[in-house]
Amino acid sequence: MSSASSSPSRSRGAGVLNRFVAWLPHDVDRRVRVFAWLSFVAEVLIIGTGGAVRLTGSGLGCPTWPRCTADSLVNTPEMGIHGIIEFGNRTLTGLVGILALIVVVLVW
Repeated sequence: MSSASSSPSRSRGAGVLNRFVAWLPHDVDRRVRVFAWLSFVAEVLIIGTGGAVRLTGSGLGCPTWPRCTADSLVNTPEMGIHGIIEFGNRTLTGLVGILALIVVVLVW
């Protein structure tokens, strides 16, 4: 069996990969790098706050969505630490989305 022969599916996969790599930008400016790092940091933070929500049982710190109470979008002092943890995680969700969208627009 010859090692030089390759299956058609491998060569087709390599063609798709080559087209994808050619489609990627060759150079990125400083703005893209800065926002990509900010997005990465925000994603790491949301993983951490999501873990904190789970481990502390704060999932119902803000019992309704999008409001924390019937009268407030933010947590209230009566909610204690669980409200702070849950609201912080919700806030980071918006930040992650905004930063990811900025990176996509800058790369596009």
